[in-house]
Amino acid sequence: MAVVLESDNVVGAGPVGSRAASARALLARHALALTLLLALAVRLVLIARAPAILDGDEALVGIQAESIAAGATHPLPVFFYSQSYMGALEAYLAAGVFRLVGPSVLALRAVPLAFALLLVLLTYELARRVVGRQAARVAALLAAVAPLYPAVWSLKARGGYVETLALGSALLIVTHRLLYDPGDGLGLAATERAARPRGGPGRMSLRPYLGRIAKQPLIYLLWGLLAGLLFWVNPVSLYYIVTGAGALAVGALRRHGWRAWRPDARGRLARAALPALAPIVVGVVAGGLPLWVDNFYTRGATFAYLLAPSDGGVAGAIRRAPHVAAFLSNNIAPKLTGAWEPWGAPTARPLGAVVLALYALSAAYLLLRLAAGRRGVLGYRARPRHGQGLLISFALVVAAVFCLSSFGGEALNTLGFDAASRYALPLVSVLPIAAGALVWRLWRAWVPLGAAALAVLLLVNLLGYATARPNEVFQSEYWAKLPLGREQTQLARFLADNNIRSVWMNHWAGYPLMFEADAYAPGRLAAADYNDVVLHGGVNRLPWALTQAEGDPRAAFVLVTGQAHPPLEKLFQAQKITFRPERIGPYLVYYDLSRPLPMRAVKDELGFMY
Repeated sequence: MAVVLESDNVVGAGPVGSRAASARALLARHALALTLLLALAVRLVLIARAPAILDGDEALVGIQAESIAAGATHPLPVFFYSQSYMGALEAYLAAGVFRLVGPSVLALRAVPLAFALLLVLLTYELARRVVGRQAARVAALLAAVAPLYPAVWSLKARGGYVETLALGSALLIVTHRLLYDPGDGLGLAATERAARPRGGPGRMSLRPYLGRIAKQPLIYLLWGLLAGLLFWVNPVSLYYIVTGAGALAVGALRRHGWRAWRPDARGRLARAALPALAPIVVGVVAGGLPLWVDNFYTRGATFAYLLAPSDGGVAGAIRRAPHVAAFLSNNIAPKLTGAWEPWGAPTARPLGAVVLALYALSAAYLLLRLAAGRRGVLGYRARPRHGQGLLISFALVVAAVFCLSSFGGEALNTLGFDAASRYALPLVSVLPIAAGALVWRLWRAWVPLGAAALAVLLLVNLLGYATARPNEVFQSEYWAKLPLGREQTQLARFLADNNIRSVWMNHWAGYPLMFEADAYAPGRLAAADYNDVVLHGGVNRLPWALTQAEGDPRAAFVLVTGQAHPPLEKLFQAQKITFRPERIGPYLVYYDLSRPLPMRAVKDELGFMY
């Protein structure tokens, strides 16, 4: 049986100096650059097909960025509006873009777009370290032409999701370097060499090990900086931090032996760990400094939120876990792999089944690589320091934490919307790598087979882009009735022309309207959601907007509805209030009221459907 060495990354080449060989060499040299250009083109087409559609949460990031850019926010924000988690990194970066080109939907999307391209680059680098250069090129291609659902989320300014994926992939790369690269302190093979006495087996010496660690403080510092920054940006980053920290700890303990916790060995273990832990701690503090300072003054508000027990406590989480796991398998996995997408014609069932089968084989292939070790299995000979175990561990951590935490608990809401899939997005950091490894292995076995597998994966993703309904892809998962951008612009112009500075309306449509009108501070256009904030106790993201609307006798009412005479008109008539209506696309505006409407009389007239 032929033995396949993973380090052999060369497909049969033509004669030296032939045109075909030169063309292949040129393509290989520029493959990554071409892949990045393809990723950029795909995402620009997505943006162009749905111009100016911005959901309410994205609009809040834009409003926060406008406020930062204008210097109107004091003190500067640490987190997303009215919460103690999800750092405002995206808003600060968008503020820099706004200072250069002015605020717009395209300028706001430029920040996640940049991180989406960075994610493709980091996917290549992580794959190169784990599965080889050629497989990494396939992985980067699959990340560039990603399935529609993760591609759309890579363009949403929703408070740091794509930033978390990119920075998390960087953390996995740094973890891999510390674990597996020769001479990098905590590396399994490096530690073994450093600790083994030259005369053969015997008492373990830590001096060479400590010497190697002392040469790597910047790598440990970088790991800490990334972990701290990730923790500030988004709680979803815990997947990456837990995996990375666990891998480093297990890697060190395996080389020292699990008996290192005995009293007579703790001192040696502490001395060995200190050169690594000190720069990591410094990095975590520096990278997450805004979070630590805010939590000092708020007495740990972030941790109080993260550690708050979920419904039913631990027992409830365990009871829910099988149902959440079923949702992850049946609903989320098809979206993350492209087997199904929610905004267009459904993928043909056989084709979707083939895609899921390929990703299942990809996972099995990584497990095979992990099991192979230094012994040939099915003609395959792997090197254990490739690091496939790191990727498998990460996927398992994501699945376990998702199923047992409030991340997955959102999947079981009774309102019918999908509030949980975004919390499983970090799987996108490893799915293209696993698929790339499998495709390249099939290619090496038989070129037509590998080409067919790659073609199926790319074809399904491209079909998702082609069949998606453009006006739906950037809609909110909570409220999917956002009007087109041009209609929103017409409404903003109408309100300005009539000197209307306050409106009562659904916040999912109201916040995008405020972003359109550059309404980032009191005195500008305020859109307040009486139904959500007052009647149902929702989060009051912009308190000044509610205060301004309550005190404005000229406040108008805006509904998003196709009804000609909604119940709000009957309420006006019952209160003997005259008004002027104006239809602007799907918007119905009631303004120039003869007197203010007593808001305590409002019930369902401003309900969720409007």
